[in-house]
Amino acid sequence: MLIFLYGLLAFVLLSVCYTDISSRRIKNNAVVFIAVLSLTISVVQGNSINIFWPFITLVLGMFLVTVNVIGAGDIKLISALSLSLPAKQMADFIFWITLSGIPLILIVVALRLWHPGSKKMTLPYGVAISCGYLLHLLG
Repeated sequence: MLIFLYGLLAFVLLSVCYTDISSRRIKNNAVVFIAVLSLTISVVQGNSINIFWPFITLVLGMFLVTVNVIGAGDIKLISALSLSLPAKQMADFIFWITLSGIPLILIVVALRLWHPGSKKMTLPYGVAISCGYLLHLLG
């Protein structure tokens, strides 16, 4: 059952990556589905449901959204995925997201150097969040 849930979650994360790369949008219905899957995974694993850190992530993240540091979809995705993690794993999850974002940042910097007129080029951070989550599971 758990393998099926993680496989389904990986498939949804792949679709999130596609839409984030192609349109710089993370759809709310995908985030809600991920949140439901995350809660289901937490219950199946026998973990207590962690709502404190997802809530803190959402509140702090929305502040970052208002100052244009990160997109709202990215914050909602982090919060939804963190519902499947025990509180003690949140720091590792954030570490893996950060580590996964480094190659993306380098790619965007290289593209900006290659195309100097494209200052509006944004970073599809949903890719780093998805990769960070999957790397966290493997690590």
